[in-house]
Amino acid sequence: MLQRLGIRGKILAVVAVPILVLVLAAAFITASAAQTFTAAQNSEDLIETLGQARDLQADLQQERLLSEQFSHTIQDGEDKLEESYGFTDTAITNLEVAAGVIDNPDATADDATDDTTDESSDTDETSSVDGEAFMADVNAAIGRTSSGYMEDARAVQIAAPGEDGGWVVFPETSDIEAMQASYAAAVEEPRQRQGRPPRRHRPRHPARCAEPSA
Repeated sequence: MLQRLGIRGKILAVVAVPILVLVLAAAFITASAAQTFTAAQNSEDLIETLGQARDLQADLQQERLLSEQFSHTIQDGEDKLEESYGFTDTAITNLEVAAGVIDNPDATADDATDDTTDESSDTDETSSVDGEAFMADVNAAIGRTSSGYMEDARAVQIAAPGEDGGWVVFPETSDIEAMQASYAAAVEEPRQRQGRPPRRHRPRHPARCAEPSA
């Protein structure tokens, strides 16, 4: 068959076979390289996705921790607030007893006798103190009524969600400022009315103070 071909045909026939082999080899190598590149690209995408997944997991863990701490803080704050209300009620009762407006509800007969003796011996010192007028100033400062005292200030709290699945409702900044102003006025106004100097710091709850060493 090659004998019938001319010189050009013979040259083309001899060269065509290697060229065809080279073309097929190049196609195979290109296809393999493309598959390798695709696999490498997929691996890179997978590594990046796993990295983003780890970041999401870390963020969720941090959010869970902060949510638990926030919930515990609110719950603990409510318990301490209720405890503080009790301390304040006791302090007002003790003040009324000290001012002579009411009798000591916890006093025994012996205590009453001792108190009577002390009052008779200290008449000159206590005669200048008008207990009823002083308590009237205190009651006016704390806004005391038949239903309670500091009601507007105590009403400023974190409210429960308005709907199922909702979040707690925080008070407005203006309400918090008004609450702070009310407490500040309740502390200072009675002393100003009595013409007394600003109070010095003293422990509110003796039970919390450290006991003296033996």
